[in-house]
Amino acid sequence: MAGNQYSNAPNWKPTTIICKVCGIEKKIKPCEKDKVKYCSKQCYANDKKGKPQSKELIEKRANSNRGQKRSLEIRKKLSEGKLGNKNPMWKGGISKQERYAIEREEIRRYGMTKKEALDKLGNYCNHCKITNEESLQKFNLTLSVHHKDHNGRGVKKPNNDISNLEIICSSCHSRHHMTREKAQEMNRLSKINKSLEC
Repeated sequence: MAGNQYSNAPNWKPTTIICKVCGIEKKIKPCEKDKVKYCSKQCYANDKKGKPQSKELIEKRANSNRGQKRSLEIRKKLSEGKLGNKNPMWKGGISKQERYAIEREEIRRYGMTKKEALDKLGNYCNHCKITNEESLQKFNLTLSVHHKDHNGRGVKKPNNDISNLEIICSSCHSRHHMTREKAQEMNRLSKINKSLEC
């Protein structure tokens, strides 16, 4: 046994237990036979999920860290470990109320959420065929839902008929509105010129 990494290990023979949750066999020390009932922390958590806990256990857990002094470094590590998407309560960077407000506004404007519109109308610009991911990389903006008849934002009852909506990238959207505004300005100027001629 010379050179064996276990040559200095105590002389005990492993005992086998069967996990209460998944039924997998696990080898343990004989002294742990009465304590260990699970093969992993995951199985333990799955077994305890949804089960009521005794008041003594809850109190014991609450008191286990009470009065414990942690260094600034440890506190910082613990805090950083639960920031942003590492936090179990993370919901994509916005609060529930903000997300619901956005969805309500989208439903009012488009008759559906933006995600539903993208799913129904295609996840690419109807003009230049750029995808949502490419738009995010190129312009740092997602695709927009556009009302063809311009009866959308700022109107009490927008025309949310699916045939009136189109998916459009920010570049094509601004180009479309600039040409429309130029056309309106030209039309206005021609009307002024005609009125001056008379």
